Amino acid sequence: MLTLAAILCIIIFAPLAMGSVYIITYSLMGGIVFTVLGVHVAKGIFGKNTTIQNWAFTDKRFLILSIPFILFLFVGCFQIIPLPAGLLRFLSPGTYTMYGKLGIDQTRMLPITLSTALTTFALFKWCLYGGLFLLLVTCKPNFGDVDDLRWLLIPAHAIFAIGLTESVYGLYGAVNHSESLLWFGRTHNVGVVSGTYINSDHLAGLLDMAIPVSIGLLLYHGGMLYKKVGHSKTEIIALLGSKRALGMWVLSLGILIMIVAHIFTLSRMGHISIIVAFALVSIFYSKRKFKTPIVVTVTLLSGGLLWAVWEGMSVVIAKWGGLENNFLVRYEIWKGVLSLFVNFPTIGTGLGTFKLAFPPYKTAGFGTTIYDHAHNDYIEMLADAGLAGFVPWIIFFSLVLFFVIRDWFRNDSFLSKTLGAGCIAAVIGVLFHSLADFNLQIPANAAIFFVVMGITWRMVTQKAHFNSEGLFSNRKREPSSGVLVIFDFKLFACRHPWMDTLKCTIARRILIATSKLENEK
Repeated sequence: MLTLAAILCIIIFAPLAMGSVYIITYSLMGGIVFTVLGVHVAKGIFGKNTTIQNWAFTDKRFLILSIPFILFLFVGCFQIIPLPAGLLRFLSPGTYTMYGKLGIDQTRMLPITLSTALTTFALFKWCLYGGLFLLLVTCKPNFGDVDDLRWLLIPAHAIFAIGLTESVYGLYGAVNHSESLLWFGRTHNVGVVSGTYINSDHLAGLLDMAIPVSIGLLLYHGGMLYKKVGHSKTEIIALLGSKRALGMWVLSLGILIMIVAHIFTLSRMGHISIIVAFALVSIFYSKRKFKTPIVVTVTLLSGGLLWAVWEGMSVVIAKWGGLENNFLVRYEIWKGVLSLFVNFPTIGTGLGTFKLAFPPYKTAGFGTTIYDHAHNDYIEMLADAGLAGFVPWIIFFSLVLFFVIRDWFRNDSFLSKTLGAGCIAAVIGVLFHSLADFNLQIPANAAIFFVVMGITWRMVTQKAHFNSEGLFSNRKREPSSGVLVIFDFKLFACRHPWMDTLKCTIARRILIATSKLENEK
């Protein structure tokens, strides 16, 4: 319960604190995560019951996934260690030359990073994100069955709740042209849906995750309700009008509100990212011959778009009209960042030091404009960490996508088919959005992103105990006898762990009896 409470606390409160971009907020997040990890380690040392599952540490996929992330953290640690002048000149000639131009004594031991403090803060945040992922992957709740993964619905509902809350607050502020951001004054993005974020693009990044996760929840709950009633039109209509369907209607309305809010964040890359994510997941569904999720997704996206059109799309169209000019500006930024990388190719300028390293590489047209980030997480990481840090960093995310997509096609649990697919769409959306923005540099979005990755990994790679066929399935059953049909129903209806031995024994006896009957025939 402690682990789950910590995860829920971060999901709910991190975005509300203006994206947790200030040191006090992400320090509190780190304190929560590291405290929970410390409690689990202490329980393991002193031999008490722990809620960490040991199977994760023997899973080859998890171990393979951990290696590049640990190497990335090692590079970050290495950047802040003072090095002898000869080694520094060999590893990072650009840093050595810069120290000379600044008049710093090059004979004493100096670190690779341009700012030890900024790199330490950045390293702290990446350790925080990795800790969140570790908690989601290895945690087992101290209630219910160990293999029952339905407890992952709790953080998924929290993501829906914070996405809806931010959307409603953002729409209210945009409609009223509010100049307030909570109890502070909003300096820019007045009249744009920004929620409690300073930049509306970062709210779009949050909704890139919240919308797919919420659609996954809707598919899951809809499938479970559909399974409990008959399949006739009359029974389905009666179900939709009953109290049992109230949660589905709340989810549907919430998703429509979030889609409208996402559109009016005016984040063009956010719009493209969510379309790309859903398009790819729709292809995955079509490969498995599942049509219902595609129909539901297209219906919800179309409904949200029509609602936005009814409200008026003039500001959205005007924003898209300036795409070419905005792209040229970012293209110039990216050229400068690549020039920065060329001078610090091996091990970079230090994690989190972009705003210090970039000014000399700005083109003259930018004047005194200060850029804290490169508006592209990938080339910013390339400049900050060099090839030594960027390669394991990108390998980590590539392995996550590879393993979860591969195992999603192999996993037949209904939870994986629905919520798992929604989480995969969320991961794809954020990674695609990072091509033209810096959501991974916003602590709240990065933390929730790693939570979603942890949910996805746990749900898809670990076979779910609760394996209901629900709303859609392409599985065909071919029982050898009527007895096995009855037994098959009872087997899936009974979900108590203490029944496993009994079920295996009964199955063996029935199969032996069936074989004898068939041989006699």
